[in-house]
Amino acid sequence: MSSYNTSFALCAVHHLIANAIYRCSKWNLPSRITVTVTHVDGCLSAYKISVADTGPGICDTDLQEFYPLNINSSLSDFFSETFSECSLRWDGVVSITTTGIQEEKIRHYKISLKDKERPHILELHPDPKPKKTFSGAEVAIYAEGPVEDLMFYIQDLCEKISILQLSNIYLELCLANFWESSRFHNNETAILYAPVIVEEMSIEQLSKGTIDYISKFIYKYPCGSQEDHVFRHEVKTGKGKAGKDGILIKTKWIVQTCVTVHERQSVDQELSSDSHTSCSMKLFFFEDFCFTPLSTAWLCALQRNVDWAKFGFSIKSAQRDASGITNIDFEHSSNFKIIIITIHRYSTRESKRMGARSQTKQLKDALEEALRELKQAVPHLFLGAKAKKMQQCVPDLSKCLAGLITTSMDSSFKIECSKILDLPPDETNAFEVCIRKKMMSIIQVKDASQPKMLTYNDERNGSKYKEAEVKCYSESECEEWALDD
Repeated sequence: MSSYNTSFALCAVHHLIANAIYRCSKWNLPSRITVTVTHVDGCLSAYKISVADTGPGICDTDLQEFYPLNINSSLSDFFSETFSECSLRWDGVVSITTTGIQEEKIRHYKISLKDKERPHILELHPDPKPKKTFSGAEVAIYAEGPVEDLMFYIQDLCEKISILQLSNIYLELCLANFWESSRFHNNETAILYAPVIVEEMSIEQLSKGTIDYISKFIYKYPCGSQEDHVFRHEVKTGKGKAGKDGILIKTKWIVQTCVTVHERQSVDQELSSDSHTSCSMKLFFFEDFCFTPLSTAWLCALQRNVDWAKFGFSIKSAQRDASGITNIDFEHSSNFKIIIITIHRYSTRESKRMGARSQTKQLKDALEEALRELKQAVPHLFLGAKAKKMQQCVPDLSKCLAGLITTSMDSSFKIECSKILDLPPDETNAFEVCIRKKMMSIIQVKDASQPKMLTYNDERNGSKYKEAEVKCYSESECEEWALDD
């Protein structure tokens, strides 16, 4: 084995799974993807990790899709930082067995990625294909050393991908007969999930998948239990989309975003006020149907470009955890039990490239559209900075107005005020509370009904776009981060 460490082995497996999902998502037939980890004969510390699929197969011209497995991959920084102390080694070789539906042979390849500048492809002797028509591919790597981190990462990755609710792909994780003491059991089959054809994936799938993930993997509620039922009744979701894939207008990328919140109830709020409980915003980022740790460049762009204050957020810090989820800490978070942002961007068949500025704006538009929809549904949770300042004046103002009414000597004035407030004239003690509630409600409604800004889709449809309305990085700044395709 060479000195390739855990970060590159994990990066390689991540790419193998992502590539298999992407191939099968372009396939019009149902497909199965099986991730298998087995011992190599005669060596208890060596493992074969394979990703097999029943998709369209891999053409000779598509072998370049494996080049990102090279250590120059953008994901390698994340894996190097997170798993720097692990000692799993990969030899830098990828083994491929594949055939197409119309082919008469089964092709075999070995791709060596040891040379950073020039990957080497070796085509092996093909095998004759049985008369039965089938297609698919098996891509494998061999690793040596402690493999627990790899297994936990694969399991966690499969759980996250289940958010997408893909409908024509069946994914399974099969483990060989070892690790009796671990949480991975013999011949365990992990998350089975499922996508619709990539050209038009429903955003409702993304919304439902996020709610299912929260209930099953974060709260760990049994499916169909009372807790699960109550949670699904209380949870709120806002959805946003940017990009087009129509006949007349088509963009390189389509971005779908869901913001899912679970409000802390009154009893929970009392407990949280004593224990200073708060929650962080969790961001799940998917690209082309596979979970991907959000890059530092994208995170920086989101922090700077999205008008968080308009939705009541004051961002304090943001960082990725060991599983690749981005945790965003913000002030006054005790009102939330959980808040999750799910972003999925996937490519269309449009060949025209999109600049970094357009990609950043597309991401911002989809996220802000989801936040606007959520703000209209639960305005008290997403008050803007100005609305919050106005609400701070409400207690004194309502007390003053109630005093003017109750101390007035004009009985007709009191009756008229009572009618406006929908109160009996003799319930003078309720005036202040009623006035306060109405003023709070008016502020929330006005704050939630702010005029919508132009989005990326509006701009593509010919609407006049005003530069002053959007804070964006310059093209040169984004290009430095290599955000361009």
